[in-house]
Amino acid sequence: MRALILFAATVIACLHWFGIVVGGAAIGLSARNMREAIFLGVIFGTGIWLLFVVYMGVNGLAGKYLAMIPISYLGLVLTVATSTLAASLRSLFDFKN
Repeated sequence: MRALILFAATVIACLHWFGIVVGGAAIGLSARNMREAIFLGVIFGTGIWLLFVVYMGVNGLAGKYLAMIPISYLGLVLTVATSTLAASLRSLFDFKN
């Protein structure tokens, strides 16, 4: 089930930047506890950023993108922070295990 959520979240994130928020929230809500939700949010955000770098590489622009050090770091930080904060929405819901 979690693999299906991850796949759907990745597809949504590739279509629009708000998909990073939706995907992070969906992955966070599928986690068993808060620690796992934060971890999955970081992994999801990093994965989306890596997919973006691969996409840039397919277009022949990865070297130029990675050479712009502040911009590439900002892209990584914003993607990871957004998905992690969205995954932390799990703390708003009191799921008893």
